[in-house]
Amino acid sequence: CSSDLSSGINAEYGEVPDSNDVFQKLREALHDFDAFTSENVLDRINRTEKKVKGAIRKCPAMERMIAIHLKQPAQHLVPWVTVEGKTLEEIHEKWNVKSSISP
Repeated sequence: CSSDLSSGINAEYGEVPDSNDVFQKLREALHDFDAFTSENVLDRINRTEKKVKGAIRKCPAMERMIAIHLKQPAQHLVPWVTVEGKTLEEIHEKWNVKSSISP
């Protein structure tokens, strides 16, 4: 009865692949996709982690620079002195906002 059914399906639709073969091919394709995706995601996570660690290492130096500037009595008298296009007061405000937002 099963062979009659297979013969009828094959006659109408062409050769029907064996379900075990289809399952195995799908399993292999999924495994390949999972390996590819995992490798790419882990690579991106590692790159991002390195960037974050680099930024964190720079924070103490920036904090020292700002503290030195804040101790200067003439800090508000020389607003034309800039670092990377910002006055030191603007840099201080930026870091205060960022540090208050950070956990």
